[in-house]
Formats: sequence, structure tokens, C-alpha cells
Amino acid sequence: MQDMRDDEARKLHATTGVDFIALRQKYMTANVEAQQKEQDQNHSDSRCDTHKGSQQNRSESPLQQRHLCTETAALDKYVICKECSGLGIRKELYNHMVLERSCEHCDGDGIAPRK
Repeated sequence: MQDMRDDEARKLHATTGVDFIALRQKYMTANVEAQQKEQDQNHSDSRCDTHKGSQQNRSESPLQQRHLCTETAALDKYVICKECSGLGIRKELYNHMVLERSCEHCDGDGIAPRK
């Protein structure tokens, strides 16, 4: 429909009674307005600078992108525990045995709050 010429649109208008030129203009302006709104929303969300560069390669909706940004912001509060490497268990040698103890640094969760 985008590459339809005006003379073809006039012929179709004569046979079908539908004004394709007016329809094309209507939906072109609606599409431009929707793109401008989406760009404004993307620029106003300053929490998600990491995802802005890769938005062109994504096929996700703006709602999914905002959800991704919210998840990223929540995950930025935590870091993998370096004492237990995220396992939540520390292994200690005691004579000839290996003792498994809960990590005191992360309370056995494997993640610790970011400092």
C-alpha cells in the first residue's frame, strides 16, 4: 500500500469507492505521531540508559522494554557474593573432611547487597 501511486489509488477509488489517498495520509500521520510518542517515552526514562542503544535491534514492545528496565534497576541493587561465588555454601577443610557451611557474608543466598 505504501508504494501505491496516486494514479493507481484513483483507479481503485473509482472502482471501489474508497479514498485510498486520504487513508494513506491518515495512517502516515498516525504512524509518525506514534513514533514520536515512543521516542519521547524512551528519552524520558533515564533509568534505562543501558537499553537505549540496543533498542533498534529489538522487536519488543515499549511495555516489554520498560519492564526490562525495571527489572534491571531492581537487579542493580545486588551483586553475586564473592566469598562463596554465588553458591551460598562455603567449603572448609577440617583435617581429612570437607565441611560445608552456609556463607556468613550472604546468609546462604548467594547474592549480597551492593555497597
